[in-house]
Amino acid sequence: AVQGVYYMVCNTFLINTCVQAALLAYGCFLVERGLLSHTVLLAFMLYQGQLQEYAQNLLNSFTSLLKSSGAAAKVFDYIERRPRYR
Repeated sequence: AVQGVYYMVCNTFLINTCVQAALLAYGCFLVERGLLSHTVLLAFMLYQGQLQEYAQNLLNSFTSLLKSSGAAAKVFDYIERRPRYR
């Protein structure tokens, strides 16, 4: 249950919402100052969304690998244990 909440908070809320909001806020700041055009900001936000998706898939794969290695270690523990009764 704790892992699910951690995943939901970190992966969904922090990465998706906060990163995009911060980039959009800073991009709007640059557009208002005339240092960036709105078309470049839009293109960057679209590119950032794709990059974020790929990074998220990579991290999800790493998490799955760690879970699988933990499960495999438990299976080997069961194989190597001695039975209580014979």
